[in-house]
This record gives sequence, C-alpha cells and structure tokens, in this order.
Amino acid sequence: MITIKEPFWRDKAFGVAAKELIGESILVECSFKDRNGNYVYPHVYEITTSLARKHKTMVRKNTTLHIIPVANFTVESHRHADRDQVKEGEE
Repeated sequence: MITIKEPFWRDKAFGVAAKELIGESILVECSFKDRNGNYVYPHVYEITTSLARKHKTMVRKNTTLHIIPVANFTVESHRHADRDQVKEGEE
C-alpha cells in the first residue's frame, strides 16, 4: 500500500510516483489529518495502474508523479481507526 502524506489540494488529487505503478492495481491511503486529528481522506483507495498512467505527470524532487484526482479512485475500504490510537497504558 502507498501512503500519501498530503494531497494536491488545488487538484483534489494524490501524487503517485511512477515507480510505484506496478502490478494490476495500487492501493493508496492519505495520512494527512485536519486540526482536530481527523483524516481528511479516511479511506483506502484503489485504482488500476493502466488508468493511473493515463493521468498528467509532474516532477517533484527528481521523482515523476502521476497526479490522479481522488474522484478517479474506487474506495476499497475504510481505514481502521483503532490502528492509529494509542492503547491505554501505552505512550
């Protein structure tokens, strides 16, 4: 699974590195949270690599990114909320 730190806000899109487009499809999650600690994009998203390769590209920090609008992804599942919470007694 690919984790995106922050989306491209203007395009409402995820930037996926071209080198990550292997296999038939890819799973993407976005780890960005709002000021209240809620995920802005709380799902795991899926897109076929052939469709992902058709989107425009840009180069950032010597990495070619495919800029894929979130609307072009299929929602695969909801992120497990308990995965990110600290269990009682752990810190």
